[in-house]
Amino acid sequence: MAAAYSEGLVVLPALIRNWVVTYIGNFAGSLIFVEAIKYSGLLTGTTAKMASGISVAKCGGAFGPTVMKGILANWLVCLAAFLATCETDMAGKILGIYSCISAFVMIGLEHSVANLFLIPLGMRAGSGVSVTDFLMKNVVPVTLGNIIAGAVVFAASYSFLYGSLGGQSKD
Repeated sequence: MAAAYSEGLVVLPALIRNWVVTYIGNFAGSLIFVEAIKYSGLLTGTTAKMASGISVAKCGGAFGPTVMKGILANWLVCLAAFLATCETDMAGKILGIYSCISAFVMIGLEHSVANLFLIPLGMRAGSGVSVTDFLMKNVVPVTLGNIIAGAVVFAASYSFLYGSLGGQSKD
């Protein structure tokens, strides 16, 4: 949607509406999945300890570095989506996606949609992370970083290089 906005194909209210509906849907799905895992009995022992530790760690960083982790993560996510669209065969699509997503996870970067699941999972495991900490120390800065990466670093820069922001005419 940000690319379509950069190209003048959608208006700002439509972009924002899409983001809000998508975000709410992802959050609702994440919470349902957390409750399903809790109900299944899987959130015990070392699994609960690991989930709790992840939740605490993800809410322990300063605002600025957390925004930057969000920018870097979503840049890799956007790159994964872009690489998948460049390939025609499934193996190429998988390699493009897998390498980028694996990199962001292994480096320890932050993505809002992933964290909408991981942090509440840790909270249900007893991490002690409050809803305020979840929102203010992770959701807000990570989401801002993800928006910057998706809308500016990726979509707007590609529109500038190849599209209407850069003065390229549409064929």
